[in-house]
Parts: sequence; C-alpha cells; structure tokens
Amino acid sequence: MVQAVSFHVTANSAQNYSTTTISSINNSCLQPLHQLNLKEIVRNDHCYDEKKVLVPQKLSQRQIVEKEDVKEFGDKGLITLNKPQAMNTLTGSMLKKINEVLRQWESTKQIVMIKGADEKVFCAGGDIKKISFDLSKPGGTEIVRDAFRQLYISSHLVGTFKKPYVAIINGIVMGGGAGLSIHGKYRVSTETTVFAMPETRIGYYPNAGATYFLPRMNGQLGFYLGLTGYKLKGRDIKLTGISTHHVSSSRLKELNEVLLAPGVVDVGKILDKFDEHDSTAELSLADHSKQIAYCFSGDTVEEIIKRLKEDNSTWAQSVIETLEGLSPTGLKITLEIFKRGKTMSFAECLKMEYVVDCNLVKNESDFEEGVRALLIDKDLLPVWNPKTLAEVTNEYIYNHFQPICLIDIPIGSFKCIYAGKLLLIKQGANEGGDYGDEYFAILNYVEVVEAMKANEEEL
Repeated sequence: MVQAVSFHVTANSAQNYSTTTISSINNSCLQPLHQLNLKEIVRNDHCYDEKKVLVPQKLSQRQIVEKEDVKEFGDKGLITLNKPQAMNTLTGSMLKKINEVLRQWESTKQIVMIKGADEKVFCAGGDIKKISFDLSKPGGTEIVRDAFRQLYISSHLVGTFKKPYVAIINGIVMGGGAGLSIHGKYRVSTETTVFAMPETRIGYYPNAGATYFLPRMNGQLGFYLGLTGYKLKGRDIKLTGISTHHVSSSRLKELNEVLLAPGVVDVGKILDKFDEHDSTAELSLADHSKQIAYCFSGDTVEEIIKRLKEDNSTWAQSVIETLEGLSPTGLKITLEIFKRGKTMSFAECLKMEYVVDCNLVKNESDFEEGVRALLIDKDLLPVWNPKTLAEVTNEYIYNHFQPICLIDIPIGSFKCIYAGKLLLIKQGANEGGDYGDEYFAILNYVEVVEAMKANEEEL
C-alpha cells in the first residue's frame, strides 16, 4: 500500500522558503526598498502611482472583491469562490483580488477560511479557455504571464500564511485550485472531493506548486498522478496527505459555524473533533502501489512506458494507452520539472514554474492545441507538435527552463532580464541561466526602464 504522506510546509521553515535579499533601490523616482525578501514582496505587490513613484497599493474591501465573495466575522474571514457556472475557474484579476484580501487579513484575522460556493466544486483550476483566447490578442502574452504571476503569489501567500488557513475542498479541486488550498495548513476533504492535476491532457504540466508537493508523495505516486492526470476521490484525498482532515459534507455547515464563531478558537482541536478517521481505509490504488513505485521511477518517459510494457498487466496496458494519448512535450516537461522540484524548496519550485510557464504558453503551442481539442472544438483529437516522444529532445525540454531575456541593459553590477515583470539579478552571480537565490524584486518593465533613465548609479 502506498503510505500517506504529509507535505505541509510551515511558514517559518528556512529550508523551504527563501529569505534572500537584494540591494536597496535609491534614486529620484523610486521609493527606497530595504532588505526585500520573497515573502515581503509577495505581500507588498508594487505598482506605479500617477507620479511614477513605486509604492504599495492599498485597496479597500469593496474594491478588492464583490461583497458576496468576502465575509468578515469579527476577527475571522471567509473567502468564497463564487463562479459556479464556470466551476470557480480562476482568472488573473480574481487571484489579484484574493491576494489583496489575504495580505490584509494576515495581520487582522485570527482565522481565514476559503471554500467554493457550490458543494460540487471547490475550484477546477485556472480559466484556461480565457488564457487561450488572451494569447490571440495583441499584448495577450503579457496578460497571461501576469495571470500566472498572480497564481504564484497566491500559492506562496497560502503556503507562508502566518494565521490558521482552512481550505474546505469539497467537490472538484484541480490545477490552480490546489494552489489556493493544498499549501495551507489545514485542508478538509469530504466524500465528494475529487482531486486531479490533469494538465498533461492539454499539453501542459501540473503547476501552482504541484512540482513541490506531488514529487514528495511516497512510492512515486505523485509522478503517476501528475503524468496521467488520475483522479483521486473521497478518502483517497486524506490517505495521500492532500487533505489533513476528512469530514462528511453533511457536517460542513456545522463546521463552518464553529470555526467562525465569536471568540478564540483552537482550529486544530476543532478539526480533529470533526475528522472522520477510518483506520481500515485503504487507498484505491493500493493493489498497484508496487507497480507504480517501480514503473514511475523510470528516469525518462520512454523508460516508464518500457517498464509498463514489461509489466503487461491489464492495469499497465490502460496506463500506456492513457500516456500515449497525451502531449509528448507535456509528459517530458512534467517528468523533468518533478525531478527538479523534488529537491527544491517551495519558493524555488514556484520560481521555476513561472519560468516554464513563460516559455510554454505561446501561440501554436501544445497548450493552445490541447485547449482547442478539449474545451473549444471538443473534438478530442489534439495534434501534438512534436508528435512523438522521440522527437522531443532533451535540449528542447531544457530550453523551457531558461529565463527569457527581453532586455539586457547593464547598469553598474546589475542587468535586467525576464518577461514583462522583470527580475533584478546581480550580473555574474547567476551564470548559465540560473535564476537561483540572488534576487527577488518583481518590477514592471516600465518601472525598470524609468529607473534606468533617471539614474546612472548602481541599483
């Protein structure tokens, strides 16, 4: 049997969360930024005011999200994903509003909860149809990249949240929905919960921090889930560590009332009281745990398929059939990014995913073709390019992990690189395309250029 594994990351874990700093920026048009680290930047997303001064933007609750989506219960807060007609799929603007709420509530609330408005779905992931349409617009690439940026800010906020964060993952949770839930301290599943990361079906790879938590599952189970898009249901969710507690959906209303009741509450004790633990429960994939552990420890997708063919069981044949219908590029990127993510910190995984996203989401890509075949034309006949695993070379895959250089203008000891939202990286400190731990200031392209024009000093 594949044993359960907990992959929760505590907010103060130095080994998981980067606290790297950059030099302060001082010139006539920028407000000084001292000792910024990843957490601080995520919590203080910077933008220009009318005078082009870099300042944190503060928004009121009415400006942040619609009234019915955010409710305050004294020192407790509830976020409800309320787009059931679209399975609560996420857009960049939705995520930006959620991020603003989380930043404010981290210092003002005792508990933060998040759930879906419809009991059938928590969140089915990003609005990939919108992403595909945006790509066809002038300037659409930057819109899409900013949406991904908001997704990773959300994931990091949830993973480092200083107060108890409770995600009620009732119904479907996929893709970006994992980013808003699985990285949090408490995740509550029910008998109706369905979890999957099916991105390889649209020529993509599991992101939203999945490259951190899936590879850490025991027995290569996460590799199996990520490559095949297999759905876990009900008690499987807790047995794999995706949820921390399992509660009957009929008791969720009562649980919500207790957690949001006035006064000080012990979230852990309350959830333990509601938890329906079953010591006899067994993972639905238990009968195939040894096969999964062996076959999906192959170093390449080709090796995985070779081992499945050697197994030659009915189960193995069905898995081969699944893999052979998926994007060769998506499969190879998924395996490579999981292998890298297994030894990276959570923050490093998010940075890596954003780099791959910027390289992978393009016009005439497997992603666009997968969305067309699955969600737009719905013919279920994607034409992948390259068509075969053999045509997808290592060089082609590795290129997706290289930062994109839109600009390379040295100023003193710094150069600016990246896509749309630029990273300031110390020149010479990251040779070979490494986007490692020397940086993290995310600034708009215009902000960086204005800073360059205004001052010739070192940044």
